[in-house]
Amino acid sequence: MALAVQTGLRVIQAMMQEEVDTLVGPKGKHNPERKAVLHGKEKGFVILGGRKVAVEKVRVRSVDGREIPLETYQALQDPELLTQAALERMIHGLSTRNYAYGL
Repeated sequence: MALAVQTGLRVIQAMMQEEVDTLVGPKGKHNPERKAVLHGKEKGFVILGGRKVAVEKVRVRSVDGREIPLETYQALQDPELLTQAALERMIHGLSTRNYAYGL
């Protein structure tokens, strides 16, 4: 399970980095026509394997200073993913006493 979570986190980080590169452009390459800039990092979380997992999220701002939310990050934070995972476990008869087995 630890390997699956680590692999999933790497895929998620790659997806978010791809979105950042699309918005800002490659790091270290000057582009006078870019529409956004990097604005640091912050702690966050995504839903992975039916639970919240900590990630580091890159912040992006437009050149006029407005925060640009990462669509990938927002999609992976959807609490509906947790609700769906819990519902699937209940439907399959997983009790709270056997919850560790379901993880």
